[in-house]
Amino acid sequence: PVGIFGQGTIVGMCGYFGQPNQLAAVAATSGRCCEISAHAVASLARKDQKVWDQIGQAYCDTIGLLAKWTVAIRRPHIAGRVASSLCLLSEVHRSLTVPLPSHMALAHLLGTTRESVARALALLEVEGCITRQGGRVCAVMPAPLAQWLSRQP
Repeated sequence: PVGIFGQGTIVGMCGYFGQPNQLAAVAATSGRCCEISAHAVASLARKDQKVWDQIGQAYCDTIGLLAKWTVAIRRPHIAGRVASSLCLLSEVHRSLTVPLPSHMALAHLLGTTRESVARALALLEVEGCITRQGGRVCAVMPAPLAQWLSRQP
């Protein structure tokens, strides 16, 4: 795994440019997917500059998000990886209330164990960086979380 994408993220953009796709997608939680033919999108973009511009922006956004996930998963400590992941999940969902993937899915993404993810979430809650709202949802506190991350290696 290389990242978690949310609502409105476009994956499979390489096909639009006539290249083989570099990524596959797996759903970490239930949701909906809309598959659109790359040929149909390319045909529409050739006729409408606005569509062309939006596709370019979506492609850039996806590459940028992948780069941010790369930075997050390279943090030396698990708690820092989890904290960075929460920031990115908040960005992906465009909300401070974040639906969490399972501890197992997050552990797989971050290269750790489910128990380490659970401990990191508990630490971040004690530090005032997040507030748990049930088992699978948390509220991200941006200022305390950013401050906590700035103190980490």
